[in-house]
Amino acid sequence: MFNDAITAKTLDTMHRTNLRSGTTSFLPTLITTCDDAIWQAMDVVQNYRQSYPYRVLGLHLEGPYLNPSRRGIHDAGFIRPPDSQMVDALTKAGSEVVKLVTLAPEVVSAPLIRLLVAAGIVVSAGHTEASFETALAGFDAGISMVTHLFNAMSPWLGRTPGVVGAALSRADVYAGVIADGHHVHYGSIQLAHRIKQDRLFLVTDATPPAGAQVESFVIGGQEVFYKDGKCVSAEGTLGGSALTMIEAVQNCVQYVNISLAEALRMATLYPAQAIGMAQQLASGSRVQSRYHTF
Repeated sequence: MFNDAITAKTLDTMHRTNLRSGTTSFLPTLITTCDDAIWQAMDVVQNYRQSYPYRVLGLHLEGPYLNPSRRGIHDAGFIRPPDSQMVDALTKAGSEVVKLVTLAPEVVSAPLIRLLVAAGIVVSAGHTEASFETALAGFDAGISMVTHLFNAMSPWLGRTPGVVGAALSRADVYAGVIADGHHVHYGSIQLAHRIKQDRLFLVTDATPPAGAQVESFVIGGQEVFYKDGKCVSAEGTLGGSALTMIEAVQNCVQYVNISLAEALRMATLYPAQAIGMAQQLASGSRVQSRYHTF
């Protein structure tokens, strides 16, 4: 976990583990934490990318600007609204360092979202209780993606379409989905794919069991247990997954009735397009790119 050891050595370990399942490029994810850790992560990623620009495509900050009611396994003690100093630091770092920020649109104002987008940072809605209308306003402000569709967000109901409904209603918005059979029903993935088509891509939300034999680990200050293919806290909250990207591809083919060619595009081309890296990765002969959550 990048949060546990924010070092170049951790990025090397992530890279080697990813290669085993066919992934050559990734976004290391730093989940909700203190400002000092964010500063450190930006520094480590910036230095690492000078040597390996196609291994690590930039940092994914998943938090801390989230809705506490949809925090999942994130540490509630670190969830907070954005402050001007950190927003200024993120925009100055730009997309060469911070590629993606996941935030709750009801927590972060439209002007701040626009500042991040203007700096080239991809902004994604996640861990959010936003209404349908608030989510649409966030998309209008520049949010172009939703993080792990269906999970940790207001659901799609008949009278309250929520973030899920808003994401499905907008053809221009990308959505990542965790295809492990635990986070999202395969029928929901099938429906989302029919609606989103090339705007739906695969993510893993992978944690240590995806690359090591462990029975438990700590994330967001909570112990998470790995059993029967699931990563859950003592209270039953999902805490990431044990999914590799090649397994996500296999699951889409086997259980969602998606062709192998399309499932591979969902793991490579579409996520590269979602973060604006498709052309650069193609010119660098890095066809196996994807966005990967740790």
